[in-house]
Amino acid sequence: MLNPALDPPALARDFAARRRLQIHDILNADAAAAVYECLARDVPWNFTYLLDGQEHLLSPQELSAMSREQHVQVGQSILEQARSRFAFGFMSFQMVDSYRRLTHPDLYLSRLLEALASPQFIGFAREVAGDAAINRVDAQATRYTAGHFLTLHDDAHYEGVERRCAYVLNFSRGWRAEWGGTLQFLNGEGDVVETFVPHFNSMSLFAVPTPHIVSYVAPYATQPRLSITGWFTV
Repeated sequence: MLNPALDPPALARDFAARRRLQIHDILNADAAAAVYECLARDVPWNFTYLLDGQEHLLSPQELSAMSREQHVQVGQSILEQARSRFAFGFMSFQMVDSYRRLTHPDLYLSRLLEALASPQFIGFAREVAGDAAINRVDAQATRYTAGHFLTLHDDAHYEGVERRCAYVLNFSRGWRAEWGGTLQFLNGEGDVVETFVPHFNSMSLFAVPTPHIVSYVAPYATQPRLSITGWFTV
């Protein structure tokens, strides 16, 4: 599934210089197309958001049962929190939980998760990141549409595992920067110092901790931002 034409030593030199990079054509073409089709057509998306320090996850059934007024109220509460605190709101699918519980065994994402956890992919991550301690990976699928976002954070504080690198596998076709949904890196003064547009079949890889955001998706975006995101850990 990993593109055999990639050059890990060259990628490692790039990563070492900046502690982040975007790798194009990360998967072979057939696998990338299959992941896209699964994300676009087959995944039963939940809505995940943060309020008052507590992460919420609404299932498709719960979302369908909510009135329009309830949807608006949740959205306004998320935006209110984003004014002064860490906040996010987007669609997600918990790949690891689904895989372990066999809730959706026929999804192509199960094959992708197996590939990400394989010795080949873990070895690739170790070489590119220059970190021989990496030995695990986790993953969730995400779907951003109009109004979705992820505010400033650095991925460093999480109990139970030590995150070494964050990654985003992008599967949006023809995404345009003006739609938002870009991965933006900030310096200590709050300036955006680099932006990664979510190009199809690319992997954004960056060291933890790194301050970053996913910018607000504009209402005129004509398609969803589809990705697989997670961390390489020890």
